Amino acid sequence: MKIIQSLNQNALLVQDEKGNEFITLGKGIGFGRKKGDLVDTQKVTTIYSIQSTVHEQKILEQLKDIEETVLIMAEEVSVLAKRELKENLNESFVFSLASHLQYSLERSTQYDLPLQPFHYEIKYLYPKEYRLADQAVDFLNEKYELKLPEAEKAFFTLHFVNGMKNSESFQETIKLSQILNDIVKIVENKSECELDKDSVDYSRFVVHLRYFLIRQIQLEPVEENEDESLIELYESSARLFSKQRNIVQDVKLYLDNEHDIIFNHAEAFYLLIHLIRLLDN
Repeated sequence: MKIIQSLNQNALLVQDEKGNEFITLGKGIGFGRKKGDLVDTQKVTTIYSIQSTVHEQKILEQLKDIEETVLIMAEEVSVLAKRELKENLNESFVFSLASHLQYSLERSTQYDLPLQPFHYEIKYLYPKEYRLADQAVDFLNEKYELKLPEAEKAFFTLHFVNGMKNSESFQETIKLSQILNDIVKIVENKSECELDKDSVDYSRFVVHLRYFLIRQIQLEPVEENEDESLIELYESSARLFSKQRNIVQDVKLYLDNEHDIIFNHAEAFYLLIHLIRLLDN
């Protein structure tokens, strides 16, 4: 492969013998190199294919504002992620994470970042990716003597989810997190109590909502022929737990009005059961 452009000391824009363009990463791979030189393949750690001119320009624009050390950090996190997740990440992952890291490091010198509203929901929605984010943030803080805050773990989690080729889209991930955060607010406001977000019951509540919402966002049909005994069970339980029933109705109204999501008596019953456990504790 021949060098088209040295992007920085650790990144090159290159071309193979068929004219296909790639971005190669590797420590010191671009040092002292110029257009037309052959790539030192022994230094290459990662190769990213360029899908289109627009894709190339987007990555090159990102790289212009990213310090070389930050790009190395993102590459190290990428290696860690591939090993732990046992999945391939898309070509944009390193560059989008590096861009986020650059912004976070510049901002962290000004003030501490508070926990995001959906931080706890993310933790339970994507437990495997969150554990990896926890590991990655701690790794960067220790190796590079950084002070990345706890809130970064939610953002890293979203980058991991978005970076996996077989995951739902980033837009779906954000939408799901926002809806869950809104539902938690409804529950806390109507019950006039703060939920214990580290409890097992809260974890089960969020996980149940996640799978329900994913089905709805992906437009899976709702069962219309409901079991009469289940309807009766819901109504009798609702009479005994009026506070939880009112919250179920508020959540149902919110989902219908704001997101065109409807659920039947079965979903209402399962939500009621989770709320009974949550609020009893």
